[in-house]
Amino acid sequence: MPCRRLLLFLIALVLMLPVPVLEVTGDGATYRRLLVPGWPAIITLSYTHSVELTPVEEVYEVRPGGMVMVSMAWNSFGAGLPDTYDVASPEGFSRYQRTPVGTVLSYWFIPINNVALDIGLTRVFEGPDRDSAVEVSVRWLPASAAAAAVLGSSSAPI
Repeated sequence: MPCRRLLLFLIALVLMLPVPVLEVTGDGATYRRLLVPGWPAIITLSYTHSVELTPVEEVYEVRPGGMVMVSMAWNSFGAGLPDTYDVASPEGFSRYQRTPVGTVLSYWFIPINNVALDIGLTRVFEGPDRDSAVEVSVRWLPASAAAAAVLGSSSAPI
């Protein structure tokens, strides 16, 4: 009997341990993916700049400790776009710097942005059809809640 109680206690303890989750929310829906230490998730965010009307692509590496922008590509200067670059080509400009951005990225997109947000090979947000807030975050959830969130209906692309 004491061994059974100890086993139940250990199982409950493990289910309460925090685990890192990558979460994308937008248009009233949520996508979650477990983050595995040592295996970063790659986010690619492609959109049309709302002022310059030119394509922009941002690439982030996501680990349990937060997100790092690893590259950015764009075709014009002005209106909040970088004014320095590492590579210039006929296709545009690129910057390759590891820039920590923290655990939360918040965006406001409008239909003209034609956004595509991919985690690895999975498209998790596309659009929007109307003005939309989109947030990408690294959160720590109890293992039981993270498993339920990832395995439940909330893990479908937005």
